[in-house]
Amino acid sequence: MWGPHDGHLAYTGAVDILWRNMGASRAALGPEVTRTFFEQRRSSRSKFNGEPIEDQIRALASGQGKTYFDIVMEIFADHPELRLQPA
Repeated sequence: MWGPHDGHLAYTGAVDILWRNMGASRAALGPEVTRTFFEQRRSSRSKFNGEPIEDQIRALASGQGKTYFDIVMEIFADHPELRLQPA
């Protein structure tokens, strides 16, 4: 349902999201891409905290870290009104 929210219209019901080619997305948002992003951000410590980035890079290298795909899936899990359906 659409309704007012802080002066704007907002959808307030559940939404089904069909994610096509989820396996391809998992590969595209995997460890290498995630690690590359963190390594690029490591040089801009004024914007990002260097220590957690180093921890995340080490975790990815050991196979224990979260990839972008994992993070996206956590976001969906935190919002049960967004019902993700692999398609």
